[in-house]
Amino acid sequence: MLRATELAGFLGVALAAGAYVPQIWHLAHERCSAGISRFAFVVWLVSSVLIASHAIAIGAGVFIVLGVVQIGATAVIVFYATLYQHSYCAAHVPASALIGRAAEPDV
Repeated sequence: MLRATELAGFLGVALAAGAYVPQIWHLAHERCSAGISRFAFVVWLVSSVLIASHAIAIGAGVFIVLGVVQIGATAVIVFYATLYQHSYCAAHVPASALIGRAAEPDV
């Protein structure tokens, strides 16, 4: 049986996992990498691997599950951010890309 603090920990893991969903959905379905720092996410990925390895070593169940969630989600974000590194959805098109279009007449 889980203690209240373990249950709270797993609830926190579920919330953390859910927090990744909108970012991954936007990257994958809109093919938009606006505002994503691949360097920051790679550092975060390495950090998650190191922390998860410690959690495994000490047998901390909540943190092992959190590590797996963070490693998986961060790896997916790095993958899609790399795949779509110069792609933007209509809401995130850089102003510099719109300047050239403004002068072109609609056909």
